[in-house]
Amino acid sequence: MRESIQGRRLSWSVLLFAMVSLSTVFGRNYIVQDGHPKAEIVTAENPISSVKLAANELQTYIRKITGAELPIRDTAGETGMPVQIYIGHSAETERLGVTAQGLEWDAYRMKSGPDWLVLMGDDHVFEPRGIYATSRNDWINVKKQQWEEATGRDWGNPIGAGIWTRYNKELDLWRFDGKGSLNAVYGFLKGLGVRWYMAGDLGEIVPEMKTVQLPEVDKTVEPHCGFRMVAYASYGKTVSPDELMWSLRQGVNHPFGYFTHHGIANVSRSEYLRHNHPEYFALYNGVRQTEGKTANACLSSEGLFQDNLRFVRFMFDMYDVPVVDVMPDDGFSSICQCEKCAAQETLDRGRRGIFSDYVWSYVNRMAEEVAKSHPGKFITCGAYSTYWLPPTKFDKLSPNLIVYVVNGRRRFPQENLDVEALEEWKRLTGNKLITFMNVGGGANTPRLFAGDMQKIKHVVMGEDMWPPFSRGGLALPGFNHLNYYISSLYQWDIDQDIDEVLDEYYRLYYGPAAAEMSKFIDFYEANQWDFNKIDAAPMLKEMLDLFTAAKQKLDPESVYGQRLALFELGLKRWKDRYELVKDGRTGAPVFKLDRDTAAMAELKIDGRLDETFWQELPGTLKELKTGGDVGFQLGCPGRGCRAGG
Repeated sequence: MRESIQGRRLSWSVLLFAMVSLSTVFGRNYIVQDGHPKAEIVTAENPISSVKLAANELQTYIRKITGAELPIRDTAGETGMPVQIYIGHSAETERLGVTAQGLEWDAYRMKSGPDWLVLMGDDHVFEPRGIYATSRNDWINVKKQQWEEATGRDWGNPIGAGIWTRYNKELDLWRFDGKGSLNAVYGFLKGLGVRWYMAGDLGEIVPEMKTVQLPEVDKTVEPHCGFRMVAYASYGKTVSPDELMWSLRQGVNHPFGYFTHHGIANVSRSEYLRHNHPEYFALYNGVRQTEGKTANACLSSEGLFQDNLRFVRFMFDMYDVPVVDVMPDDGFSSICQCEKCAAQETLDRGRRGIFSDYVWSYVNRMAEEVAKSHPGKFITCGAYSTYWLPPTKFDKLSPNLIVYVVNGRRRFPQENLDVEALEEWKRLTGNKLITFMNVGGGANTPRLFAGDMQKIKHVVMGEDMWPPFSRGGLALPGFNHLNYYISSLYQWDIDQDIDEVLDEYYRLYYGPAAAEMSKFIDFYEANQWDFNKIDAAPMLKEMLDLFTAAKQKLDPESVYGQRLALFELGLKRWKDRYELVKDGRTGAPVFKLDRDTAAMAELKIDGRLDETFWQELPGTLKELKTGGDVGFQLGCPGRGCRAGG
């Protein structure tokens, strides 16, 4: 364990730079001097949970850095320490004239004097209201009935049914609590050189120093993205403590009320409506679609619109949320065939815009009605799939409409970053957008993530990210953490230099293998799109050789070697793929039929359908189990091909 700790130490030169980066220092006042505490941590009496956590985090990491334990008190001067570090709002910070006034989205202030330092931020405390459950059984057995009695409908409830999963009992912390003072503490620690690249002890970098001077600082830090939601930042029993703390240390948040994604499902999945109002649902081949979990709605149905509007107003009235979502349910790929709906289809706009006018007419009307009854409240809807492109029938959309764009920035370098469409969305609403990154796509694409965030920074006010996650946290964290570290970093400070950020990351996280891992990830980022191609063997070999070069630089028992071993778990799929394709067509099984023809002599089962046999194939193939046709494409290049059933 001692070796792992030593592996996280920074050099004195780096530490000196980190200390100076906080600014010049006052005289000879210290927080820690020669390993001895010279400061106390002071909070208000009975501090709120996020401030209590902030004080504990500062105490813990100062101890890790210096070995010194700073006492925590709710009254200044009790310990006789010459320096006070005030965390959060208190009578003492009022006396010093430091407040959190005007701070939003978990922003924070750092201000110091000759013998004091204030770390304070937006610390609003969430208090649940309305009908809400405290457990799954509480919803099923009690609160669901109360909700249905209050509304007269069996609507879904994105708040009441699951809000209990957004509370962490151990920390007494809601996901919706303001955490500005906690962010201030993390900002201070990062200034000393602490880094949290991955969840858990193995992912953190802690410098070693015996002296920490009191900085001279007076600054306010506001995030570029106010909305910084990441799916691994759960708060209930399913999240691991390490993952939860990692999300807090990255400055992730979840403003209350932003329960986006397919909001119309709360209405359209109602069994009451399906049985009693089939006219609310899409007409296909003369039959209303009322079956299936995600039955499509008829967006021209006045009854559906009024039911949806009634639901939206209930949510505003009962929970005082800032926004309510009305996005169509998942799988919205076929338009209702009734006369009113079919007339709104725009075939000339291609798949991404074929239903844009249709969907956004419904959404915009909802926003206009909400503006009449609930001024200051917003409607949200995702730009997705067949309605991703901005509608063309409007010069302006309702100003109380916020659009979140699904995969508004890229997951692979080869994809298209449609900045023009994003700018048009912003123009139409007058509001900045939320970008939503869906599960899937590339891993280890730090330059792409940072570059795209900077390219669209003028149109984005927040991000919602759904990374791959498993067992209470990020899946394969050793392999997948970099993208989400970079995203969180840039959500706070969008104008950072990615070369400097990555140079620091490789140096601190992989040590002696820094240069090799830099080359590896650059290659991986640029080429992973093509790793599944039929002729990818040389590319896969080059990628794996680069990784082997990094491994050869490290002692596997060192902290750097342990980190690389975790990363290697994410390469298993590509190692297996390489073993399958490395010999090309050599050794592939030969296809056998009852009859023998010259065309079959060289036939191999290798996913490529370019032999004479396929060109001259008589009749059609049938799948033995189902009797269905077997689809294949002659000369298929690889990605997305089907060779037989």
